[in-house]
Amino acid sequence: MTLVVAGNADAVAAAGGRARRARARNTLERRHRIHDLHDQGIGLPTPVRRRTTPRSAAGVTVCRWGRIPLLLLPREAQVPGIAVTIPADVLVPVWAQSAGMAP
Repeated sequence: MTLVVAGNADAVAAAGGRARRARARNTLERRHRIHDLHDQGIGLPTPVRRRTTPRSAAGVTVCRWGRIPLLLLPREAQVPGIAVTIPADVLVPVWAQSAGMAP
């Protein structure tokens, strides 16, 4: 009876070792994939993205927040306000990418 328990313990220990090795292998493979992407320049911040992204975020934020005061205006004044905010919203990407084309 003791041999069976010891045998099971050895099997469990062996399985645990295999699982640890598999996790280490997966981690290593993940690191290699990240380095491959790094070598290709994918997913990394570039100087162009560093300029374009904040400009885009700021432009979208200003346009969204600019619509809130429109709710306080009378109906007749809301239409010209909307006529200004829609083109501004559409032109944000153009303005943001004028700092440089983001890939």
